[in-house]
Amino acid sequence: MDNNANFNRELERNSYRGLIARNLAVVKVSKDMQTILTEGETEEGHYYNYEGNKMTQKNEGIQWLTDFSSFTYHTNGTAIREASQMKKLKHIRIGKAQILVVFEVHNWHESIEDTYDYSGYMVVDDDGVPHDDGQIRQFCTRLNHGDKLQWDEETSSVYIVSSDNTNFASQQIVVTAF
Repeated sequence: MDNNANFNRELERNSYRGLIARNLAVVKVSKDMQTILTEGETEEGHYYNYEGNKMTQKNEGIQWLTDFSSFTYHTNGTAIREASQMKKLKHIRIGKAQILVVFEVHNWHESIEDTYDYSGYMVVDDDGVPHDDGQIRQFCTRLNHGDKLQWDEETSSVYIVSSDNTNFASQQIVVTAF
């Protein structure tokens, strides 16, 4: 068996451990969920159902918002795989045709596992088209799965209440400039 086949099988087996990049995308569908309203890429893949059966899946009209990558480099004759991933996605409408998307970016290294890099946000319109050329604005507060975003129309600010993993102290973060 060639090295490519071994690498692909190993990558598939380890994908649950985070060795594949995870990106953010938008697919807009009609209210009845029958018509895809965005134009974009089509991807085919698979997933495993609760019974462990491999099921095929096709996604159409994908508009990618991030472009994180997986890569392999060699050190001392050993192949090391790394990937950047978007996690803990949250969103809130912040005005007519504006949606704020907030997330964390993590880096995976096969020998270190998951490491937090930064938190970021971007604003997209109702069709998933990003403002500011899709630039990710960074901030340094960890997000919790249960965090909620609150929009204050009066100050044009979004508030996120989060806790620090080391001392569990609450912080209030204000994300402005939309």
